[in-house]
Formats: sequence, C-alpha cells, structure tokens
Amino acid sequence: MFDIANNEYKSLKASSKRLLRVRIFEIDSNASIESMSAYQKEKISVLIIPPTRNALPDDNQISHLSSLIRGLHEKGATVVSICGGAYILAASGLASGREITTHWAHRDLLQHKYPDITVNTEQLLIDNGDIITAGGLMAWTDVGLLLIDRYLGSEVMISTSRFMILNTAQRIQTTYSGFHPKLTHGDAAVLKTQLWIHKYGGQGINLSEMAEKAELNLRTFIRRFSFATGFNPGEYCQRFRISASRNFLIVPGCTIEYAAWKCGYSDVSAYRKVFKRFLGVTPSEYKSSFLTKSNTE
Repeated sequence: MFDIANNEYKSLKASSKRLLRVRIFEIDSNASIESMSAYQKEKISVLIIPPTRNALPDDNQISHLSSLIRGLHEKGATVVSICGGAYILAASGLASGREITTHWAHRDLLQHKYPDITVNTEQLLIDNGDIITAGGLMAWTDVGLLLIDRYLGSEVMISTSRFMILNTAQRIQTTYSGFHPKLTHGDAAVLKTQLWIHKYGGQGINLSEMAEKAELNLRTFIRRFSFATGFNPGEYCQRFRISASRNFLIVPGCTIEYAAWKCGYSDVSAYRKVFKRFLGVTPSEYKSSFLTKSNTE
C-alpha cells in the first residue's frame, strides 16, 4: 500500500520529496529488536505494533518492549496498535486514560487487565493523534489510508484507495481528518483538554469550559494551550472543525451546506471564508478537485 501511495504521490505532485519508507524490525525471544543500530540512528515517525498471530509475549518481554515503545513516543513517534497489539500498547502506559479499540475477542480481558483504559470495540479505528488503534486483523488497510492521508495528503490517499479498489466512502467520512495537532508536548492539562475537544468535534465549546476542563484559570490556560499546541484555543477548534468538514466534501452527493452544518457552521458564508483561510482553497475548489479526478477515471 505504501509503495502504491509513493507512486501516486510522485505522479500527482511530480516530486519525490515526501515519500514513505517502511522498515520491519524483527523481535527475538528476549524481545530485543534486531538491527538496533539502525533503530537508534534513524528517526522513526510511526511505530506500528502488528497483530499477534500466536500467543502474546510473556510479561518480561512485554516490559522490555514497553520501554522501547515509550522511548520512541518520547522522541515524537506516533504509536499504532492493530488488533491484539493493543495489549503491548496498554502495557506501555501510553494509552492510560484514553479510549482505544481492538478486536472484539480481546475486549473483556484487555479492559479487565487495564481498567484505566476505555476499550471501545464498536469503533474500527480510533485516532488520538499520537496514539492510533485499530480493531480487526484486516484493519491495517484503514491504518494505512489514515497514515497516507496524514503524511502525503488526502488527494494521494484517495488516489491510492482507488488504485487498490477499496470502498473508502464510509471510512473517509467517519475516520480521516487532516488536522494533526501536536499531542506530545508534555503538558498533561492541555492534552486532557485537547482530547476532550476532539471527542466533541470542537463544537459548542467555549473558553471557560476548556479552562475548567484543564483545571486552570482562564489566562493561564490560554497561555499554556497556545504554547503547547501552537494555536490559541479558538483557532484550534476552528481548524479541527474545518479539517473534519473535508471528509464530507469528498463524499459524492454531499453539499457544501451539509458539510458546514455537520461541523457546526450555521453560516455557510462564514464557513467558506474560514475554509479558504486555513486550506488556501474554497470548499467548492476542494470538492471539485476530487470529483474531477473521479470522473476522468
């Protein structure tokens, strides 16, 4: 999938500047990663914990793996778990206080073993920014599309899914968004508020409520939030909503008015202006760029 995405990127962008590179690390019986020299030298943007075909590693192995995973996360890597890989993610402590997903067969045991985590197997994929979890064995396709969207852009993601003949209309609508804010800044109060904003889609939330969620006074909250994320709270919510609206625009038959309404904009004119300011194109231009490509295929 990533090779296809790279080819689509080069075709669409006439550039090889931003390509995805995949490295597979083998784990021996002691849960040590082979090719450790390469692991230490290279910057890893995303670490994927794959499904487990056999029994889970024992507690000692999981403990060692957890240390490696935390170390990569601290250096800025996004950590992804697929299916039973959620056990290793949970053991690392990175999912504490978060909502994650896994295969339905793992739900009860995982929830019992890690009560500080909310296990929601109703969702195929849950994107918390720095932590991504996917449900079944074949959910790797959804993870792949999400990562392609994040690193190569939504146009390349759509093109890749078409090449692979994947039915992505529903996935695009419910899963992918192009705003990927920083979540590894280390400010727990701000992170708590960010995840809360994401849960409610950035809609109907005022500054006082955000500050209250962070358990900070208003002035301190605004300063810390802006420093940690690079955006003031109002712009952060706006960007989140605008990015989410993209996912409706690229669904055939969806109107601009509907996309605006679904993301909390009752004034379509205001929505168009904010969309243009953040993305550099109008909603109509954004929508037509996908529809035109689809009609020529």
